[in-house]
Amino acid sequence: MRFIKLILLIFSSLLLAQEHWCATDSLYETRLKNNPELRREMQGFEKVWQREQFNRVLQKYVSNVLSPVPMSKFRYSYYNVDYNKMYTIPVVFHIIHDKPLDNYDIESKDREIKEFLNYVNNVFSGIDPKTKGPKDGGVYVPVQFALAQRDIDNNPTNGIIHVDASKIKEYVDNGVRSRGNAGITTVELEQLSSWDPNYFLNIYAINKFSGFSGLLAFALTGGKGTVYALEKEIRIGSYTIPHELGHSLSLLHPFHGGSTRKCPSNNDCFMDNDKVCDTEPIRTLFRLTDNPINPCTGKEYDRGPYNIMNYANIADRFSVGQVDRMIFELENNPIKKNLLRNKTYLPPVDNMPEVTSAKCIPSGADNFKKSSYFGGFNVAFGDFLYVFKQHFIREGYKFYVDYTRIDNTFFVAGETYNLHVKNDLGLQAVFIDYNDDGDFDDENESVFTEDIGYVKEVNKKNTIPLYSVKNRTHRMRIVSRWLNRYYPEEDFISLKCAQPDIAQTKDFSITILDPYPDENEIKKAGINTETPETAFEIKSTDKGVLFPKMNNTQMWNIESPAKGMIVYNTSEHCLAVNYGTSEQPLWRCLATRDIN
Repeated sequence: MRFIKLILLIFSSLLLAQEHWCATDSLYETRLKNNPELRREMQGFEKVWQREQFNRVLQKYVSNVLSPVPMSKFRYSYYNVDYNKMYTIPVVFHIIHDKPLDNYDIESKDREIKEFLNYVNNVFSGIDPKTKGPKDGGVYVPVQFALAQRDIDNNPTNGIIHVDASKIKEYVDNGVRSRGNAGITTVELEQLSSWDPNYFLNIYAINKFSGFSGLLAFALTGGKGTVYALEKEIRIGSYTIPHELGHSLSLLHPFHGGSTRKCPSNNDCFMDNDKVCDTEPIRTLFRLTDNPINPCTGKEYDRGPYNIMNYANIADRFSVGQVDRMIFELENNPIKKNLLRNKTYLPPVDNMPEVTSAKCIPSGADNFKKSSYFGGFNVAFGDFLYVFKQHFIREGYKFYVDYTRIDNTFFVAGETYNLHVKNDLGLQAVFIDYNDDGDFDDENESVFTEDIGYVKEVNKKNTIPLYSVKNRTHRMRIVSRWLNRYYPEEDFISLKCAQPDIAQTKDFSITILDPYPDENEIKKAGINTETPETAFEIKSTDKGVLFPKMNNTQMWNIESPAKGMIVYNTSEHCLAVNYGTSEQPLWRCLATRDIN
């Protein structure tokens, strides 16, 4: 009897250890409970997602009447994924070592990280040997992750940061806290190393977790999507990081709300469980058995046991609905939109335009650390977008950060743009140095100086003055001020040189274009370069240009081809150019060479 009890005890311990290998669900629910702003944000996100799915089902249902699809396949057929797009996300790995760095072969570790990220990309693409792609019941995910190649100062980086935490006893002994009091908190972890989530997706590799037994990793669903994982899980063949990156892009477990014995609610697949209709509800800790019936559906298991967001050692695929939800997150979450917009996975920009130095730079003070959680707000102005989410404490209590070397947005003088400001625990001010003299003293340079209260939004129209210095990069200053203090109305203007006991300041760059450019000026455009040196320039070291391919008949049947049009002629195996006119085309090969 004692032996049986011992076996049951060991089995229960193993079960508990496995149950919490990913703590994203429980931590996500705790964050929603304790953070009203996040709760409102995610409720809004889910409502829009629900509406999107419903509209797609309705459209598909109507078309299905005309061209019937078997109902067994219907729920897999209405997702609308554009596989021609590619979403590239810049990432930074923070390796938090519990031994001195001279104990590690940093070069070898960096090589392992690069090889591992290639494996992660293969999993998302469905081409890893152990991952099922579109031909084998899986999918292709048009999302790739690339190591950052430039930091916020436009300096080169390899996107891998090594941190010596060997002298932090609490980290060495207990690692990172997931619950309870042992270990350092994620905030303390990010104080050791953190790159702005508007420009980089942060992945932390740590020594251990405290709080949950058997915990391997977790990610922040919604918002910045930071991933925290044991360093041992950063290895080829482990799907822990692909799983957590799924969470980072808003995916939930297919057993969300369920347990080992309880099936999750799935009455409305738009809003229940993982909120994706082509993933079947499943119990926690699922292991494939001889019983083919899913107790949560009463039907044979479909693809749930193999889903990467499940707990299973046979997971090898995402679903189309999950792909759709990840893309929906990338296109609708402000921080994720910034990740895509800023392209920090590209090398540093050559000939970065200089911004006039500011005449006033705020300084810091140690006693301000008591107000470490102020500074949460969103600012969107034209195509400019920046999201503050309590960065102050995670940035090491920096009172001033200069982003003019990484973030540049274009505006046209005389044009009117919408300025959106959303408040969370701070008061705001926005200034633009329109006359490019280094200060913000002139008329209209105080773009936004309003007290909008706690968790409110303001939209207003703002016109770029015609007197602005044209075709120049200007300094835009955004200030977040601590809410829980009284300030006289006139003090708003003083925020342009905010004192350290009241605010944090961040500078960005915007380029103001002339609405009436010189007609003789040659306009320049570029791909993979922000400073093209000719009318059109493409920079690449590993990709080429593919011209439209057509045979002789197709080429000569082009209606009104422009003079100078180029196509690749598959009949002649050449690049062909129209030397004639659109009315009388005259196609000739630039050169002919048989490449069969």
